[in-house]
Amino acid sequence: MTLTKATIAAPQPNQDKHQAIVADQGYLESVLKQGREKAEAVANETLSQVKAALGYSVPL
Repeated sequence: MTLTKATIAAPQPNQDKHQAIVADQGYLESVLKQGREKAEAVANETLSQVKAALGYSVPL
């Protein structure tokens, strides 16, 4: 196998996996939803800490 052919063939498994993931919209949406939920939880906790540090009252 020549260097050119090896260079072209090397990323093929990754390209195949990428195409499979992109084709599965349900999977992509679930991953995005999970990421959004995790980010929201972290952001809310951080915001609570900032508000407490600044002396804002905690809502009842």
